[in-house]
Amino acid sequence: MIDVSERDARVREAGASSEVGMILLDLVLGRAAHPDPARSLASAIRDARACAERDGRSLTAIASVVGTERDSQGLTGQVARLDAAGVVVLPSSAAGRPRCVARAASRAGGDDAGWRAVSLASLLGQPLRVVNVGLELFARELEAESVVVVHVDWRPPSGAPNVAALLARLGDDAS
Repeated sequence: MIDVSERDARVREAGASSEVGMILLDLVLGRAAHPDPARSLASAIRDARACAERDGRSLTAIASVVGTERDSQGLTGQVARLDAAGVVVLPSSAAGRPRCVARAASRAGGDDAGWRAVSLASLLGQPLRVVNVGLELFARELEAESVVVVHVDWRPPSGAPNVAALLARLGDDAS
């Protein structure tokens, strides 16, 4: 099971930072995921938004949920928990990108309608450079946007005997 405490702590830290106006998240369901990941994430987002509001700021949370109704967590219930916490739930991370750039443009003095003309470098004040750890698809998406990316082909270690068996069972579900 994935330990969500580190992610939740980072979300709360983001709420306390005057530098953060938006959080973009992916919530993954399935066998190796937390039994109810949206419950703890929704709580962390509520805390982060409350902290930002106390400081006179707004904090937008956008998420995508990767999973199905067949996952033990249930896709609909997970989406409902996030929605109840005020999270904008979109079908994919890519669908969230235009909203993130529009929000960043409006905070930088641009307008939301012209988000496509705003470069990430102009928003950050310097060229964006990314180290991508894990899925190569993320790196390729960024490279398609002319972002300099260093991809690290990392996979979680599976030293425990039961992990190999669990991974083998995941392959059985594909058929």
